[in-house]
Amino acid sequence: MTTHISYKCAKALKEFLGDSAPVPLDHEAMHFDHGNGGWPYQLHDLLSKPFCKVMAKKAEGYTGVSSFYADWEMSNRLSYLYFTAGLPAVEKELMALMEAR
Repeated sequence: MTTHISYKCAKALKEFLGDSAPVPLDHEAMHFDHGNGGWPYQLHDLLSKPFCKVMAKKAEGYTGVSSFYADWEMSNRLSYLYFTAGLPAVEKELMALMEAR
């Protein structure tokens, strides 16, 4: 079972989010950030309020809802994908979201 996102997705997130990329929740346990390619986020990081807020703001308009609910919509969308198809589906959605912008 995969617990962290891939290097490719982590690097793309780092480039997409820039300095606004939130630090993973257990960052103190991590001694690396994929060789400066990006944080090795786990599912709980991707569903966290800080991550969803930043991702929704950067991908504004993608979810089709008002900005007030954008972080909630992002979290629900990623949660649904995880429970129906697993972490690879969450990664695929994030990559599609970044490519759409």
